Amino acid sequence: MRALSLEARPSQALLDPARPSSKEVLRMCGWCKRIPVKGSWLEVEDAAAELKLHETYPLPSVTHGICERCETGVLRALDVAEKKR
Repeated sequence: MRALSLEARPSQALLDPARPSSKEVLRMCGWCKRIPVKGSWLEVEDAAAELKLHETYPLPSVTHGICERCETGVLRALDVAEKKR
């Protein structure tokens, strides 16, 4: 996998490792940084707005998983790599 484009985005407090965090845990895709909200994986800015994270202090801790889209891409890349062996 490789980046196809780069896009400047506003910083998100949720992604700042130096911020205080609560014991609440929020799952985020380790590849694309999207967050599951109500059955859909949203971009971090949209998820922060939907979850009203701007009203939350301290913010939840972040744990990483993988969304379906990225999982498909990773499995496809592994399959291609395996076939090249």
